[in-house]
Amino acid sequence: LKNNKSVLFSELTHNISFQRRILLTGTPLQNNLNELWSLLNFCLPSVFSSFDTFEQWFASPFGGASGSNCNSNTSILSENEQLIVINRLHRVLRPFILRRTKQDIQSGSQNSLQSL
Repeated sequence: LKNNKSVLFSELTHNISFQRRILLTGTPLQNNLNELWSLLNFCLPSVFSSFDTFEQWFASPFGGASGSNCNSNTSILSENEQLIVINRLHRVLRPFILRRTKQDIQSGSQNSLQSL
C-alpha cells in the first residue's frame, strides 16, 4: 500500500468498496511523503485525495520534489520554520497513529509471575 502505483493499491482503492478502513503496520513511517500519502489516502481518500496538495503543504517548503526525501541541503526555510512545518505534519498524523512501545507493553505485565 505504500506504493500508490501498485496493483494492490489500485484494486483496494478503486475496485473494492469499503464502509470502514483500518491500516495496521509494523513498519515505521519513512521520510518519503509519497509513501505516507499513499497510506493516508488508503485510509481516508476523501481527505487525502491529492498528493500534489499534500506535497505543497509538507514537501515544497523544504524544496522537496515529488516522492523525494526531505533533507536539510535543499531547505529554503529557517530552522524555526522547518519546525513549524514538521509540527503541522505531526498534528495531521497524530489521530491516525496508535503506537505502543515495548516499555508500554511490559509495564502492564509487571505483576505477572513466570515460572519454568
